[in-house]
Amino acid sequence: MKQDLTREVCIYGNPTLDIIEDDRGKRWSYGGGVYYTSLPFMEKGFKIKIYSAISHSIINHPVFKHVVPLQYSNTYNIFHIKYDEKGSRALALLQEGPPLHVWNMNEDLCVAIVNPVYREILPSFIKQLSNRSIILAGDVQGFLRLKRNRSIILYPDEQVFESIRMMRLVHMDIEEARALTSEQNIKHVAFKLKNIFDDQIIVVTNGPFNIVLVYDGRIEEVYHAGEPYPDTTGAGDFFLGSLTFYYLITNDIVESVHKSVVETEKWLAKKASSPPTHPVENNV
Repeated sequence: MKQDLTREVCIYGNPTLDIIEDDRGKRWSYGGGVYYTSLPFMEKGFKIKIYSAISHSIINHPVFKHVVPLQYSNTYNIFHIKYDEKGSRALALLQEGPPLHVWNMNEDLCVAIVNPVYREILPSFIKQLSNRSIILAGDVQGFLRLKRNRSIILYPDEQVFESIRMMRLVHMDIEEARALTSEQNIKHVAFKLKNIFDDQIIVVTNGPFNIVLVYDGRIEEVYHAGEPYPDTTGAGDFFLGSLTFYYLITNDIVESVHKSVVETEKWLAKKASSPPTHPVENNV
């Protein structure tokens, strides 16, 4: 059954200040999953509510125009994102933002998307949120991340599995899926995901390569031959926002993936050819 998208879209997680380094140099940028996930909805004219911890140190972050002012913090997330010549990236967390309090959420039914950047959303939060959600979608990246010194590794503790099992629509990239399943071969990864998660729709992206779907006890592969880009920051988050939108209006996950891939590729191409929309001074 197709869903009604006249209700608000509520997105949960903290924004970031990112230091992005690739073969074009180093630059500072506002980011975070909540920001990039909100873009497809804003492009389509939907009203969104974002639930984050507000920090006045980065108050010019464009996401704060849409944040419901319930929680404040002196700290915020700063990431160093470094891309190598093959497009792989390494993450370091230079400063950590606070967890979201359980009262920092929408009171009424809402289309809900959880997209933390670093463990700011706990299972207790998701459990309460699930009772207020028309559909609960999420990205696993911020649940899986664990800081070792300043470097980020992917560590699937029990809280990660508990959180995912409360969602309906779940996005992860191939490295996150490998970390979750302790498998390397893509077919083995998909088979194990099918055995672990019974009631979820799992969408596994792999950069410009094919996409794996695990849902209703089935495994499907969706053809994708995308372009490589030097900076793919936010691509998975943008994809999740687009995927949630199309799934709500079509109730067809395969069609939704196809449409979201096209939309995300267009966004990446535009992003690569344009200067930053919200430049950040290096003295933030």
